[in-house]
Amino acid sequence: MSSNQQGINLKALPRRFLLALVISALGTLGVFYFTRGWEGIGNIKTIDPLFFALALISMFFVWSLDASVFWFLFKGIRNPVPFKDLFLFNMVGTLISNITPFYAGGPPAFIYLLNRKGVDVGKSALVLTTRMSITALMAILTLPFLLLIFGPRIFTEGVNPLTYSLPTIMIFSLIVFLFLFTRSSKDQNAYYKRCRTWPLKVFLKNDKFRRVFRWSLVQGKKLRTSARLLLSLGWKNLILAFIFTVLYWGAMLGVAPLILYSLKVNDLLLVQTFTGQLALNILLAFSPTPGGSGAAELGAASLFLKMVPPTLLALFTLLWRILTYHLTIIAGLFALIAVWRRVKIYSGVLSKPEATSSNSL
Repeated sequence: MSSNQQGINLKALPRRFLLALVISALGTLGVFYFTRGWEGIGNIKTIDPLFFALALISMFFVWSLDASVFWFLFKGIRNPVPFKDLFLFNMVGTLISNITPFYAGGPPAFIYLLNRKGVDVGKSALVLTTRMSITALMAILTLPFLLLIFGPRIFTEGVNPLTYSLPTIMIFSLIVFLFLFTRSSKDQNAYYKRCRTWPLKVFLKNDKFRRVFRWSLVQGKKLRTSARLLLSLGWKNLILAFIFTVLYWGAMLGVAPLILYSLKVNDLLLVQTFTGQLALNILLAFSPTPGGSGAAELGAASLFLKMVPPTLLALFTLLWRILTYHLTIIAGLFALIAVWRRVKIYSGVLSKPEATSSNSL
């Protein structure tokens, strides 16, 4: 391991975990304060146990479906990985994503753990990039598809439609930018010339932006490589991965309405809960707080403001965040313990592999 590799020291995990919990708690307290949520906290005694149990079970399906997507993709590139390993490594990666800004720590940890089990770093990065590409494709197609079927009803009353469109616009713009910037050229100085164009020449003076920019270019190139390789090996596993990605998001986004049903809130238009949450989850990826803490609580409260009675809004937000965030962190900690016993983690560090470093360019 070279000195230029970046990593996450396992000793720092408790501090990061605590920071994420504190920010999440402050966000939840803010929702309680502004909505007078303490007036409805007694409703927790009347929760329908069946619907709440279904919401809890849905999270186990979420974790399994996420690992299944990776299983199909590794099988698609003819490098099968045991499902148990993928499940545990992905849970550890999700844990670290949920306690690092922009969810940035998870992918390097996931790749590193696979590498410790003998999986080539390049293939792991290829699969991970493909997984992100499938999610991006689904996100881009979902809003127009639902708008075509249901019309303006997909937009929650009181919420600006731009809130739903913004994630699609951001993802599409990023894909177009990466395609244009990483396109091949006969001009040997093409890359240098592109870096000198405005506003890149201004932003690239900042070291942090430069590192993020280099990482984005690496992902853009891997996106093209992964698409060519996966398509050359046939559509079957790629299609199955896409189907399981849709199922994954269906299970994830289904947790909120199940919690609402458990709170006796039955007057819901499900398509609104799904589109709103999908937009929120994509926007949280751009949040600088660990795992979107704070932003998630306030965002969910704003999203469901017109759907949920004011006295139940804070309680709903708390229960939703416990199941979708805190429970996932706890499960990730158990996965980390299991991985620690099975995989020798170098010097107590989950390191960023060479293939994903900025020196890849």
